Amino acid sequence: MSNPMRLLHSSDWHIGMTRRHLSESKQAVFRDARLQAIEQLCNHAAELDVASVVVAGDVFDGNQLDSNTIISLLEMVGELTCPVVLQPGNHDSYRRDSVYQSPAFRTHQPDNVLVPNTPGVLRDIPGLELIVGPYTDRYPTENPLFTALRQCAHTPKEPGTYRVGLAHTGVDAFAPRMDDATGAEIVPVAALEEACRSYQLDYLALGDRHSQTQVGESGRIWYSGSPEVTDFDDVEKNSGQALLVTLHDDTCTTEPLTCGKWSFRTFRRDIHSTADIAQLSHEFAEIPNKRRTAVRLGLNATLTVEDMAALDTAQAQWEGIFAGFRLWERNSSRHLLPSLTGLQARLAGYVAEAAEELSQLADTGDETAQDALTLLYRLTVEGEHQ
Repeated sequence: MSNPMRLLHSSDWHIGMTRRHLSESKQAVFRDARLQAIEQLCNHAAELDVASVVVAGDVFDGNQLDSNTIISLLEMVGELTCPVVLQPGNHDSYRRDSVYQSPAFRTHQPDNVLVPNTPGVLRDIPGLELIVGPYTDRYPTENPLFTALRQCAHTPKEPGTYRVGLAHTGVDAFAPRMDDATGAEIVPVAALEEACRSYQLDYLALGDRHSQTQVGESGRIWYSGSPEVTDFDDVEKNSGQALLVTLHDDTCTTEPLTCGKWSFRTFRRDIHSTADIAQLSHEFAEIPNKRRTAVRLGLNATLTVEDMAALDTAQAQWEGIFAGFRLWERNSSRHLLPSLTGLQARLAGYVAEAAEELSQLADTGDETAQDALTLLYRLTVEGEHQ
């Protein structure tokens, strides 16, 4: 009989990641937030006294990182008393120019940090056989997990030992189109379940999918998700977490652990009046933690020129209150209602004639004319209040 073992399963730290929808000043805040999420993950590992932290790929967002970022991460995980396994994925594959072979990493790598550089069996952790599948190329023809599993094909599991697989891969349940994918990128769920049975895996820790997700029905195959959010909530679910995995002789249980603080939120709204604008402004005002929230807005607006100008004013305010704000262009549209009453009353001479011409173009659906007409109204109103 084996003693119960607790592991902390994580993946997709993507240290160094940037997001194009954040301003330059917020990019630095977001990069630092990824390190803060790892700090919280380390707190969990210490408090729960886990046997090891296993990270299933993409520890770093790429192989070109500044040394201070690398050193900060290594100092953080180096404070843990348990082994920390950092398995390279497709973003940070182990090759000659790998971040893992950089002077900063090699000089500051703590004794408890293990980086597998070839598929195989890692037996450095007492009571655990870790089947590791690090990427040694960004585009391998076979997922390295299966290369590693063949090495233990005829080796029965040691008594009193748990066997855990560590893989970075997509699965067909969530990415069913496999025509253009290699065997490393997309693996059938059935193949993973068969691997667990054939090779006596007590647990299979997956990385690549940033949403915390169970795979199959056994309860032994999971994506941990990224410890800090990386995409909007219509794409990424249950991220910002890690998984506490408890292994017993015949059972495996998992528990989510919160690590991250950011959120990327998607909204879709139809706007037909200033009341709709006010309602959306109220919703945005109620969102907590705005300095760590990015908003993507799919907005279909059908308004008069006066109300469209009010929408532009509100949008400028929304851009100022969140860490990131942008219109979701492919899910947004603007339609100007043919009403110039409010604008004509404020204009005269050549400007009034220009507004009339713009109005005629706007009525045909010319978006440039619609935007110009809205801007003209907005500038006119703002000028009256100066």
